[in-house]
Amino acid sequence: GTSRTGYLYPTVSAITGKDYYGGDLSGIFAKIGYLKDTLGVESIYTNPIFEATFNVGYGPDDFLTVSRYYGTNAELAELISVLHDNGMKFITDGVWLYSGQNSKEYNKNGYWPEKGAFQGSDTAFKDFYFLPKNKQWPNVQTVYNENVFKINFETDFTKDYIGRSKNSALLYFLGAPYNMDGWRLDVPAYNKSSSNGFEVEEMFR
Repeated sequence: GTSRTGYLYPTVSAITGKDYYGGDLSGIFAKIGYLKDTLGVESIYTNPIFEATFNVGYGPDDFLTVSRYYGTNAELAELISVLHDNGMKFITDGVWLYSGQNSKEYNKNGYWPEKGAFQGSDTAFKDFYFLPKNKQWPNVQTVYNENVFKINFETDFTKDYIGRSKNSALLYFLGAPYNMDGWRLDVPAYNKSSSNGFEVEEMFR
């Protein structure tokens, strides 16, 4: 498939998405009446829905593109619009404290045309990840496996890229045409700048 930004997703036989069991944005759309009228649901919350190597969505590869397994950006915008017409809200996981090896920001396998952190410390993303004192570039800090990398929120570049600029990961989907109602911030305690990550939560608020 091809992403919103024109990035051609690699065909990887070992991608964990192959054990996808169903359930997507169109499935939610089809059940809005049941969710609202029968169950009395007022809000929809989902796990991460953006492109990632792992089917669970943690360790994202593209902050701005809905996963091929769940639908498209246009389908997300339409779903939220119809939910709002029915007096319902939509939120999903914001996974911004780490990203995957095939993300635009790290780009280990060179799938993106722009240089990522893996291509050298002279790229735009040179300060996007933590570099442990005892490590040499590009061996930035990992989170829960060797292919998921910890984002450095101690820089203004990262804060703008993820949460403060108009087209940041956070604000992009809160504005038109999506008008999403909010985010659930995933594992703020993974941030190095404090013991609990509360200042990262504060920035996102």
